[in-house]
Amino acid sequence: MKHKTIKIGLMPGGIDGLVIERRSRIPEIRFKFLVPRDKAEAVWAKKFLPQKDFIFYDLINSRLSMADLDLAGVAKKSNLSQRLKTAGVTHLLVHHGIEPSFYRWAQDNGITLIAPDFRLAKQLEDKIWFDNFLAKNNLPAPLSQIIRPGKTALKLKGRVVLQEPSSRGGEGTYFVSTAAEIKKLISAGRIIGSRRYLARMFVPGQSYGITIFVSPSLTALSALRRQQYGKKNRYQQKDFLGIQWVGAKEINSKLTSEINSVFYHLGECLRRLGFVGYANIDFIATRLGVKILEANPRLAASSCQLVLFPETISQINTGRLYLEAMLSASRKPAARSTFAAFPRQSNFYGATVYIQSPQDKFLIRQQYPGGVYVIDGKKIRFVTPDITKISRGGRYFIFYSDTQPGEVLAKGVVLGTVISNFRLYDHHGQLNKYGKMILQHFTY
Repeated sequence: MKHKTIKIGLMPGGIDGLVIERRSRIPEIRFKFLVPRDKAEAVWAKKFLPQKDFIFYDLINSRLSMADLDLAGVAKKSNLSQRLKTAGVTHLLVHHGIEPSFYRWAQDNGITLIAPDFRLAKQLEDKIWFDNFLAKNNLPAPLSQIIRPGKTALKLKGRVVLQEPSSRGGEGTYFVSTAAEIKKLISAGRIIGSRRYLARMFVPGQSYGITIFVSPSLTALSALRRQQYGKKNRYQQKDFLGIQWVGAKEINSKLTSEINSVFYHLGECLRRLGFVGYANIDFIATRLGVKILEANPRLAASSCQLVLFPETISQINTGRLYLEAMLSASRKPAARSTFAAFPRQSNFYGATVYIQSPQDKFLIRQQYPGGVYVIDGKKIRFVTPDITKISRGGRYFIFYSDTQPGEVLAKGVVLGTVISNFRLYDHHGQLNKYGKMILQHFTY
């Protein structure tokens, strides 16, 4: 990296970006905190961040809720571009996936996005492209077929998972067994008969998530986590609730060996493609071995925990390596790389919970300070507004919310995010007593 000061903007409420900033002090980087004037995020950030590094921006409508806006939304609905230019900010640390409109905005404004390569990330997110990528590289995946539901006959037998190529979470995913069920989805407007979908054989087993951190000279595997979902709707879809990390001692030696083999191979394939960053991979552990499902190449709540609690990825400071690789003059893969295998010593059981609006036109009545909290006996106690001060021991958790009293939000909008250092779900994927206690505390 050249010895020239680089000004990087980040949204403190993005959480993962702020964690990377605090854990990755690099002399050549000067971070600027992008703060919405007169919003909850500004009130919270002023309590512990240096205001000399604030860049205040104004939304085009003061009634807009920050709960509905990510960085791309802010760029579109504020004077952020003008503020960045005035402050001399040339880079933005992005905490979400990048859509084409945001990519064009950055190009038009001379902003470099600190994120995985836009075009490559979109390919990896595309379920059809990724399924073909797995096949070309002899990586294990369920049997699949590309279909146009209104035109193509389904050749797969038994229960099938039907997915829109660009869908995220549980949206755009359907479980079907017959052609008649597909016709019902078309009639209900849930899928479009002329579009391409990925159909995969349903594979029974335990689903997991793993992060492969990739830099030009490193492939590192994280500990495992389980995605947690709510109740099914009539289309067999579930709302995504959060994640629960799994201690390495729960993973047997046979599965550990296969994880190291399969995901080292996948990581090296990504590295040779020029990918840099956190590749979050969903897979199923079956009787016949690991089956890879999909990739989400971006920062996420799990990235935040990887940086805060590095035992989850072999004690590697991935936040610093991420910034260094992103700001390097070249992301060309090195001829030789280091491999950090599945972290057998990880005993981390942290979790995340997304508190969501339960209905349309949901009125926010309460406001809670963002920061670190602790469960002390039967009480929840606020500790500090600085989310990076979370302890490894005890029952500590981060709570952050962009909502303000008087706002009216749609069903499913995330009202608050909880990131803990302890279990919040039981072995059946339901909130345990601590998870329920937290939800009862933040009632809105």
